[in-house]
Amino acid sequence: MILIAFIIILIAYLVLSTKRRAKEPPGPFKWPIVGNLPQIAMINWSRVWFSIDHYSKVYGDIMGMYFGSRYVVVLSNPKDIHDVMKRDEWNGRVRDNNEKVKSGGKHLGLFLTQGELWRETRRFTLRNLRDFGFGKADMETSIMSEYKTVEEYLDSQIKTNKGEVCFDDLFGPPVVSTLWKMVAGTNCDFEDPHIRRMQQVVVDTLRRRAIGAGLFFAFQQLGRWFPELSGFAQQRDGFKFLKDKMKELVDEHKETRVPGVLRDFIDVYMEEQEKNPDNPNFFDEQLAVLCMDLFVAGSDTTTNTLRFVILYLILHPEVMEKCQKELDTEIGQGRQVGIPDKEKLPYLQAFLLETDRYCSMAPIVTPHCLTKDVVYKGYEIPEGTIIFMNNWGIHRSKERWGDPENFRPDRFIDDNGKVITNDEWFVPFGSGKRRCPGEILARANVFLYTANLLQHYSFSVIPGTTKPSDEPVIGLNLSAQPYSALVERRK
Repeated sequence: MILIAFIIILIAYLVLSTKRRAKEPPGPFKWPIVGNLPQIAMINWSRVWFSIDHYSKVYGDIMGMYFGSRYVVVLSNPKDIHDVMKRDEWNGRVRDNNEKVKSGGKHLGLFLTQGELWRETRRFTLRNLRDFGFGKADMETSIMSEYKTVEEYLDSQIKTNKGEVCFDDLFGPPVVSTLWKMVAGTNCDFEDPHIRRMQQVVVDTLRRRAIGAGLFFAFQQLGRWFPELSGFAQQRDGFKFLKDKMKELVDEHKETRVPGVLRDFIDVYMEEQEKNPDNPNFFDEQLAVLCMDLFVAGSDTTTNTLRFVILYLILHPEVMEKCQKELDTEIGQGRQVGIPDKEKLPYLQAFLLETDRYCSMAPIVTPHCLTKDVVYKGYEIPEGTIIFMNNWGIHRSKERWGDPENFRPDRFIDDNGKVITNDEWFVPFGSGKRRCPGEILARANVFLYTANLLQHYSFSVIPGTTKPSDEPVIGLNLSAQPYSALVERRK
């Protein structure tokens, strides 16, 4: 009798645990305990976004999946993404190990917060960074003053190393310095071992590939039980190091600031604290983590995009030649290329758009979380559901792009020779209220660096070596593999 009762209970459990709610989005069969992890592993265990995109083609643009017991809804149509990301209830953040490794389990900073703390921090950050050049005309001056160090380095390598240049760490120092002048009022001195250590920690932390990332996402406790295997330990230690350095920076500003004299963003934040001491959204630890968020964003995304830019120029010399011909015709070599010149350079703009599409550096945008129950297109989706935006599938859609596996900038040029900048299927910076706040600075950096480099230099495979691979390194974002190239001054 006991055995029969046990079997009945087990069968009932299996039936109930595999049954989907009647009105939830369709998706693959749900296994007990592990959810859809077996199906994910069958397609591609190391590149989870491949598996997600595969099943979205089977079950539709709004699909439900289970990572263990964690329920995820995957959005694969940009129309749906642009629609729901305007709504507050779709813009929560997931509470998981990311918070534990980044800020000790607290909801701090800009990227992992939600609610009023996030809204006020975002508004304050964007508004006040603009006062120090973010999005203004003098932003170009700041970018180009740092860009000059890249030209100096390339010229030195042409003279002393036959033009053979490693691009792993070339763009990080000048790109970070541009943002850091706005945030902390000073250049990043990359001869300073502390600054170099900070940048290396960012690289190591974000590019750390967790074995079985889907498994550790599904079962959060495993990350803490196996910290080395999951990457939890390295990320935790890396973010702690960065947070401690930012606390030191905040303390230095407290000691040196003069009330009423606003040197940088940190001073403005501290002034706001003094003016409104009862505002719970402004406090020292929040400022330190906010500075860390800005440093990480400035260190990784733009730097990595520029590495992909040079990589694709090497792999597609016909694209480089076409960009250079456009520059020669429209600008010449007698003056610096500026942001106002963008409209004269549609093909170069198209090349940069194609770079973002092809590399899809964030194949799944930082997950969102529903803050209340919703009904969308007839589907009932409960509060706490994790939302994935299938950027990889959108950018590799045959329905939209025709030949998505080919690198072809002309897809962003219309019949009149104008660049297409508003394609709804192009979402590298996300969408809606959580759209990347650093987009303006990132686009300006990438355009100015690329245009001015192509104006004066050509890039190619080093003779006697094989072409570098365009297969990405898998981490929290995708990044270009280490590579070197031959750099030559144009005549």
